[in-house]
Amino acid sequence: MLNVRNEAKSQKAIHVAYVGFAVFMILALFTRTPHHSVEASMDHWLTAACACQAFALALLYVHLRNCVEVAGSISIRMCYVFVGAYLSRCYSVFLYPGYTPEDSLGTGYVYHFVELCGLVSSIAITYHIIAHGDMFREKEKDTLRLWPFVLACAVFAYLTKSNANDAFLPDFLWMFAQWLETVAIVPQLFLASRKGGLDKESSHFVALLILNRIVLSVFWGYVQYIDLMADRQIGNYFMFGIWGSNIIHVLLCGDFMYYYFRSLKLGTFSIPI
Repeated sequence: MLNVRNEAKSQKAIHVAYVGFAVFMILALFTRTPHHSVEASMDHWLTAACACQAFALALLYVHLRNCVEVAGSISIRMCYVFVGAYLSRCYSVFLYPGYTPEDSLGTGYVYHFVELCGLVSSIAITYHIIAHGDMFREKEKDTLRLWPFVLACAVFAYLTKSNANDAFLPDFLWMFAQWLETVAIVPQLFLASRKGGLDKESSHFVALLILNRIVLSVFWGYVQYIDLMADRQIGNYFMFGIWGSNIIHVLLCGDFMYYYFRSLKLGTFSIPI
């Protein structure tokens, strides 16, 4: 258990982080310049979704820095998957324009900044756990094998990638990152089931990941609606991959969602998965 002093310090830092994130999102969304095309009119939802995930990782790092003991409740294998996902997607979005929002959040590099924050946060969490939190980890409980999931992600990415960049590698890596982020939560939920629950701050992390998927679903739902209204035929399985990855992610977190909101009502944050 975390001591009271560290927990209070962590709570204060997390409240400040939430306020900072809210201010950033309000400034970014209300000062953006929309793109003239109908197809790009909802691009800010993509930036908002990515910001939710990047903030989730940054929040987890803040919690870890303030209470190093919490390293025992964070799956290092989940961190590895997030680092791999961000490296894959950043290669695509930093070097190719196919998946970059067309409004000012994309042309002004706000979206790129958000993705960079996610990459840096995932690397920082991984390093901090290895360098400072190793003694608090229960390694015998964080043993889920990753290679079957990574292989499955690669296969699904190959089958469902789009041609937004007209280049195999960046298109494949973008969709590979999408699938990796879908299964990244699996090692964390596996660890939580072995430990019997999650602490409050780790619960916030998973809840923000769920919010990320909900916002992404709104964005891609609008994209698909525009395609249907324009009678555009989908020439590959891209949208099947998008919806499949989003639905699988939400289903994986289904038990967590139930216990998380139940714990808020009961005032206890020990969540059996």
